[in-house]
Amino acid sequence: MPSLPAHVALSRWLTLVTFALVIVTLYLAQAMLLPLALAILFSFLLSPLVSRLEHWGLPRIPAVVAVVAVTFAGLATMIVVFSAQLVQVTYELPEYQSRFREKVRQVRTATEPFLGRLATSVGEFSDQVFTDNDPAAAPADVTAKSTAGGERIVPVRVVDTATSPLAIVRDWLGPILSPLATFGIVTIFVVFILIEREDLRNRTIVLMGEKNLRETTRLLDDASHRVSRYLRMQVLINAAFGATVTVGLLALQMPNAALWGLLAFVARFVPFVGPWVAALLPTALSLVVFDNWSASIAIAGMYIALELIASNVLEPWLYGASTGLSSVGIILSAFFWTWLWGGVGLVLATPLTVCLTAWGRYVPQLHFLNILLSDQPALPPGHKVYQRLLALDFDEASNVVEEYQKTHDPITVADDVLLATLQLFEQDRHENALEPDAHAFVMRSLRELADDLPDVAAVAESAADGEKAAAPSIYRILCLPAHDEADEIAAQMVCRLWRGLGHVAELVPATALVNERVEFADSQDFDVICVSAVPPSALLHARYLCKKLRPRFPDHKILAGLWNETGDLSRQQTKLQQAGADQVATTFAQAMEQLRLLAAAGNLNRTNREAAPGGPTGAESAQMALAKSG
Repeated sequence: MPSLPAHVALSRWLTLVTFALVIVTLYLAQAMLLPLALAILFSFLLSPLVSRLEHWGLPRIPAVVAVVAVTFAGLATMIVVFSAQLVQVTYELPEYQSRFREKVRQVRTATEPFLGRLATSVGEFSDQVFTDNDPAAAPADVTAKSTAGGERIVPVRVVDTATSPLAIVRDWLGPILSPLATFGIVTIFVVFILIEREDLRNRTIVLMGEKNLRETTRLLDDASHRVSRYLRMQVLINAAFGATVTVGLLALQMPNAALWGLLAFVARFVPFVGPWVAALLPTALSLVVFDNWSASIAIAGMYIALELIASNVLEPWLYGASTGLSSVGIILSAFFWTWLWGGVGLVLATPLTVCLTAWGRYVPQLHFLNILLSDQPALPPGHKVYQRLLALDFDEASNVVEEYQKTHDPITVADDVLLATLQLFEQDRHENALEPDAHAFVMRSLRELADDLPDVAAVAESAADGEKAAAPSIYRILCLPAHDEADEIAAQMVCRLWRGLGHVAELVPATALVNERVEFADSQDFDVICVSAVPPSALLHARYLCKKLRPRFPDHKILAGLWNETGDLSRQQTKLQQAGADQVATTFAQAMEQLRLLAAAGNLNRTNREAAPGGPTGAESAQMALAKSG
């Protein structure tokens, strides 16, 4: 296996080391970075509101202060309500003990006969298998009995329970001081980020490199748009979810409905497990609140129905492709950020990973992040088809083509999938990288896939003056492969698409010699000759065949197809036109349009020549037809 160049290997090692250092820094500096990350996300969420107030004429600082004050006052109100409701639940729990014992008794009564029979059967089976003729059983029992009466000395230590008032205050305030400090730091960060957001954006651009101004601007705009839209839509969906839960629980007469609604709103910010944790607590409590089982079943069903609607209807509709993350990417990011920053990291996982995928989209060294985490296909459809054909899996390759056909027209399928597959195959064939069996299988499969292309919807041709023609014209083309079987398969696709448009197409096999192809063309009645050539040797073989055709057919139109050619197209077109080609196409979409124009010109040329022998020459008629069609 060939080794990587030294500079490429060094670049990869530097990227790996830098990535490891960043992870270590994130872990060690989480006390400082967590408030900053929270503040940045809040600024993404609140920035549109500040901009709206500024648009209405309010200065920047009052707008920022107003938005931040309302937002954090709302959060404080939610925390107070949540705490008060939670305290009330803790006081009411002793009242539900009798109901809990009654529910346990009902469950035990219903399951005891079955569980008793099961326990008896398992015990009998265990006795027969493990205790028969077991000599170690008796000594173990004797040892257990002999040691059962032993005494154990337990040390006793006298502890002074007197504590100072300062210690009591410290113990009471200690658990809430850290969250309050974080809350204050986040608030300060949010205010200054919103006030200085343009200056911070410009400084970020300078840090990333002023020479890459266009890419940096696109990166920042893409990341900020995706994160901002994701956060706004998530807040909207979660608020609707929590409000619906509150109303539903009130209708079912569940105590502390506001508490469970707030819990549902907050918990849905945690991916995957949040909604179900929010549903588990009130459902479990309902078992002891209500005497019957129907209320608990109704509550569980309500949560399931709401979550299915939110995740399968509202989120795809409102989010769309805003996050750009795959399902696997969301799972990986949830595990990574939870490991790194705990529960807060789980909440921040999705928006932080959206930023990382944006970086991977525009920074080459981080492109692997975009491949691992984004929802973009890892392989283009043509590469997927070719990969499955190399694995001798025609069924899956055909499924890829069929899936692409559901959202694209046949010409686009031929260009994006089949032609790309054919070009990859031709490159490997020229490098002698294919085994004979794989070579034959891929060629046979590509022919079948080309034959399975659906018809393109035929449309009526327009008259020369732009009015709708009475009947569509039928044009005939002759497709000639420039050299080998790959060129023939591409020509087969041209014929299939051309026939799908309602026209006539003939194909000469690649097994025929060049002179035989020319002789066959001389015996046919057609409007245009299409020379088909697939890179990497497309130009050479196409020029040679055009040079053979032009003297033999001076009045006919010739289209050269250099399929998916990516070189200097203007230079190649000049060489082909010097060899005798009238037009050059690199895609099937271009070929269909150019074939229509050339066929109309060739048809008009022949009609004029037959109707008026003394009229314009064939070249003059063709030029007039092309001018009218253009």
